[in-house]
Amino acid sequence: MTNKNNRIKVTTACQNCQTRKVKCSGEIPCRYCSKTGKKCAPGKPGKKRGPPPGREVKSRNSHSRMESLYNNKDPQVQEELRNFKNTNSGYHNDKNMTKKNKRLKVTTACQNCQTRKIKCSGEIPCRHCIKTDKKCAPGKPGKKRGPPPGQEVKRNVETRRENGEFSSNSSYNYITKLSD
Repeated sequence: MTNKNNRIKVTTACQNCQTRKVKCSGEIPCRYCSKTGKKCAPGKPGKKRGPPPGREVKSRNSHSRMESLYNNKDPQVQEELRNFKNTNSGYHNDKNMTKKNKRLKVTTACQNCQTRKIKCSGEIPCRHCIKTDKKCAPGKPGKKRGPPPGQEVKRNVETRRENGEFSSNSSYNYITKLSD
């Protein structure tokens, strides 16, 4: 077993380790490839993380602009800032959300999407039907949910018994035994 400090930091796994989705030892050939006798070839580099190009600069510029407005001693600017703070017109207001940001809730998928068991976009015709050049027809509605079978009957019997509708407990006991 290797010491944690002696380990090689592997930035990109070989193709075989990438395919298997396991940690690569980083040597050439790596332990897995040398053990199995496979050709050890460097894998594709992963996606770079961080903000998209130009995004970081843009946020710094807007931050410095806001800071300069905040530090401005002009009475008119100060009044505008006070008004801005007192209103609900922040960036996260629902009114500022575009239709693109709001996701359309699809209650029932079209027939084609139901049979293929894929996500339906909800429009008529849906994106999948347009792409595959098929006729888009509304699908069957989903199953209605309710109490499990027998529970509703049991509840009704108990309510009727409490109201004195049964003359004896024998029928209540019979129904209770059936539902248990």
